[in-house]
Amino acid sequence: MTRPHRSLLPLFVIALFLAAADLATAQEQSVKPGINDRYDKEDIEKVVGQFESQRRDVVQKRDEILAACELKPGMVVADVGAGTGLFSRLFAPKVAPGGKVYAVDITEQFVAHIKKTCKEQNIDNVETIVSTPTSTTLPPESTDLVFTCDVYHHFEFPYKMLDSIRGALRPGGRLIIIDRREASDHIRADQETVKAEVRDAGFQWTGGFEISDVHYLMCFRKPLTLEVWPGDVPGEKGDIGEEGLQPLKPEEKRPILRLANVTRPTITVYKPPKEIDTGAAVLICPGGGYSILAINLEGTEVASWLNSIGVTGIVLKYRVPRRKDLPKHEAPLQDAQRAISLVRSNAQAWGIDPARIGILGFSAGGHLSATAATNFDRRAYPSIDDTDQVSCRPDFAVLVYPAYLLEGDTLAPEIRVSPETPPVFFAHAGDDGISAENSIAMYVALKRAKVPAELHVYAKGGHGFGLRPSQNPCCTWPERCEQWMTTQGILQKQ
Repeated sequence: MTRPHRSLLPLFVIALFLAAADLATAQEQSVKPGINDRYDKEDIEKVVGQFESQRRDVVQKRDEILAACELKPGMVVADVGAGTGLFSRLFAPKVAPGGKVYAVDITEQFVAHIKKTCKEQNIDNVETIVSTPTSTTLPPESTDLVFTCDVYHHFEFPYKMLDSIRGALRPGGRLIIIDRREASDHIRADQETVKAEVRDAGFQWTGGFEISDVHYLMCFRKPLTLEVWPGDVPGEKGDIGEEGLQPLKPEEKRPILRLANVTRPTITVYKPPKEIDTGAAVLICPGGGYSILAINLEGTEVASWLNSIGVTGIVLKYRVPRRKDLPKHEAPLQDAQRAISLVRSNAQAWGIDPARIGILGFSAGGHLSATAATNFDRRAYPSIDDTDQVSCRPDFAVLVYPAYLLEGDTLAPEIRVSPETPPVFFAHAGDDGISAENSIAMYVALKRAKVPAELHVYAKGGHGFGLRPSQNPCCTWPERCEQWMTTQGILQKQ
């Protein structure tokens, strides 16, 4: 191949957002300008002979690939980067009757070839679409499965294309990527890099297999995303700019996605595999100084780790930047309190234990998590519906290099530690510019209140290390946290 029923839940009005982060507005630079230009002049018959020959490993494994797609009558499938149309034609009878295939390609002559071959073979449920370098141009929420084969490395703007794919998928829809295992002059990204980029774009990895020593297949799912507020968001005046990512920093080997101007808070639910699901859940609050959200480093990557230990990870996209004339944390605290109640009110539907719902935050998100853990007895907004009658107290908290816990030498007034405060785990680096004294002071207050707590201050690590591996001892905090959650009974499957 060449390149490229909504859940009716009670108590609130659902709005399923198209993306955890609006990647389409990211100022992403082309990874390889004009990478697809040569295909306008490609000899179609030559390409057909190269790809559709039985000598190709992907073609030889087509039955296994079709099985992985889990096709059923009535499904809508998009073959993105359809090229010669081989898989579009294979999909068509599998989704009939009632289903259809979008054959999407950036090159008009490939689209024309697909139309011609479908007509010759009396296939009438394939619709062709010409894409652009930044968009599939698929209709929004129209598709159950997006399939790409030998295409991802041809995405000139990968994050924008992934955002477009997310937008085209229905809630719970799947993305299957087949591509080359190793990077080369022609192949921009190896398998692990692709996996990381797709996860950063808000997809949940669900498995895959090696097709051969050349190609792999990976499966992803679009997770459930809900608006935190059923109608108007409290206090919003329409004076914040358009939501989107800040420009990517080319010096970052793995980019940190910095989401700005959030006005419609959401939660995105990442469930672990059923066989290891413990029933516990954690609301994740990314950091960013209450100015932006480090949505992958301290959001989706954390959800993936929690899933690996059997915990549902729920990424909170809370309001940033700070609202004028309000305390820095007031709007985010409203979002966090409402989100905890929202999760608890849907615990049975989502297979979550309502008594094991925690909160985890980094930096400013750590301050938000600490504030939510110590202010559950008073809501930061007037009750609007039955969801707000459900407790917003987290059952435990994990604070990683939390900021703003101190004012001078004492805890900030919003950090109201009491005997009712839930158990807390802390991780901080001793050389962090945001002093570890923030964590230490709250830890001491918790011990005085006889609240279980565990504190780890590492010699090196600085600020903003997230879960990414390094030579510094701070990168072991996830293992320590898992052990702590085990001793607290949080990871006991029920």
